[in-house]
Amino acid sequence: MRVTNQLCSDVVVLTAGAVLAAGPPETVLNSPEVVAAYIGRGDSRSEEQVGSE
Repeated sequence: MRVTNQLCSDVVVLTAGAVLAAGPPETVLNSPEVVAAYIGRGDSRSEEQVGSE
């Protein structure tokens, strides 16, 4: 991620073809939505299971 922060003034993160977050790399890469979509929430439930509750 250091390279992204050094080279880009703005980044756009997509999920399922839609913009999830856009803006400065530090802000976007620390966004809870981006972390949840690309790294996970830290529990074993899938996104579908969480959304159906």
